[in-house]
Amino acid sequence: MKKILVIVVVLAVVISMSGIPALAATSPFQRIMTDENTIIIQSTTHEHSSGLPAHWEVPYGIGYTSPGTICEFPDLDFGANGASQFTVGIGFSGTDSAAIEIMIDDPASAPVGRVDITDTGGWDDQNQKDFTADVSIPGGVHTVYVKWSEQADASGSLYSVLFTEAAAPATTATVAATTAPATDAPAITTPTNPQTGDANVLWIVLVAITAAAAFFTIRRIRSR
Repeated sequence: MKKILVIVVVLAVVISMSGIPALAATSPFQRIMTDENTIIIQSTTHEHSSGLPAHWEVPYGIGYTSPGTICEFPDLDFGANGASQFTVGIGFSGTDSAAIEIMIDDPASAPVGRVDITDTGGWDDQNQKDFTADVSIPGGVHTVYVKWSEQADASGSLYSVLFTEAAAPATTATVAATTAPATDAPAITTPTNPQTGDANVLWIVLVAITAAAAFFTIRRIRSR
């Protein structure tokens, strides 16, 4: 019973140290849909024409945004390779310029990627489209900030975020060449059968005779 209890305790410690952190992070390589729990940082430089703050609602995703509105996605696990592309699901209507910028870990940091947004035909979920651009995000767990660019004139509805995993770096296996140090030890010659010239025959015979002699000697000693 004590052994079983010890095993259970050890397993619990291992799971708490390794499994729980992995479960807490979210994979960015599967589409992340916005919802009422998505963190929104309101624009400090622009205000929506309706006077309402940006918020999530059906069927507009994160709507009523303005240039400068930010959506925060914490604890995204980019694994060992990081991400090379990002895709955003957007609904947008108009001829004004609009763009999405991506920052990691600090919303005030320089963007690691940007994509221009064009008219999708409307702001509702029936008119949303995907926009993809290159991005450079290192591996590890990061908080991602999706921002409507303040350099643009308009913004739209944000429905989803998706990242493409970067390719693993190519590895080249190298084998170091080694040279055996020179020694002054005398060379060992292998006896050969003078009749046939086959190497090792006489050597094998001598070993067999020696082994047989040792066997019978030991057997005789034990029989006394």
